[in-house]
Amino acid sequence: MPPLPPPSFRRESQRTAETLLIATAGGVAAAMTGFPAGLVMGSMLATACVALAGRPRMVTLPVARASFVLVGILLGAVVTPDMVKGTADWPASVAILVVSALVMFFAPP
Repeated sequence: MPPLPPPSFRRESQRTAETLLIATAGGVAAAMTGFPAGLVMGSMLATACVALAGRPRMVTLPVARASFVLVGILLGAVVTPDMVKGTADWPASVAILVVSALVMFFAPP
């Protein structure tokens, strides 16, 4: 019989699975209501609400890294020259996006 993984690994795996389940439920619910970018916004909103309610949320580092790569690929796949030209129509939105991305990048963990 193989040895059992350490309790910390099991706890991290359970929290990661629970976080992904909550995110999936929130994303599907928002998408079904026709919310713009429902899968993304719904999952973020659901996990944020659960975390603010006091339930610890986490995603393991390998899952987080894989998610970042996947999101980067998906975002890059939908960028078109017309979309880039359209960013000039929303300078405040683009500026807020740049500032928030920098804050998230440099914020301590």
